[in-house]
Amino acid sequence: MVRAFIAVEISDAARQKIVQATEPLQRGLEGVKWVDRENLHLTLRFLGDIEPDDVALLEDIMKARFRGAAGPSIQLKRIGHFPRVVWVGIEGDLAGLRSLWERAQTSARELGLGPDDHGFSPHVTIARIKEPGAIAKLKKRLEPVSESDFGSMTIGRVALFESRLSPNGPTYVPLYDVALK
Repeated sequence: MVRAFIAVEISDAARQKIVQATEPLQRGLEGVKWVDRENLHLTLRFLGDIEPDDVALLEDIMKARFRGAAGPSIQLKRIGHFPRVVWVGIEGDLAGLRSLWERAQTSARELGLGPDDHGFSPHVTIARIKEPGAIAKLKKRLEPVSESDFGSMTIGRVALFESRLSPNGPTYVPLYDVALK
């Protein structure tokens, strides 16, 4: 089985700004697992475990679904949190981004997967909260950087990633990507 997801890689400049803003927050904070710099991305659809044979099929489906799609311009701004996730928010062409999200949902359905339970909530996950007690400390640390601006980018590609899990954390490997116009 291949643990897979459809996503957009964020720019190196945005990754660097996110790391610079969050490194000081990480020191001495237990119960929070920060996402490695190279793993920062914008998920359009988590697929879960798919058959290896479905990877090639999904490539064909994605090429058909994303062909001709415009790459929206987005801004990565603000840091906030859900109950178990710390995120960077997305602003800008949300209608264009929603179109990419819908194409990812259609691709998953064509592969035979069920609907996505999460809905459209664009963000970049930068940390996962592992212990509920960490939230109070984390909130205080997030305040000074909560309105940060991490830059703008135009989405040029959508990719299928494999998530390889290990005791040291996941490694995200791009399997292929589809260029946008």
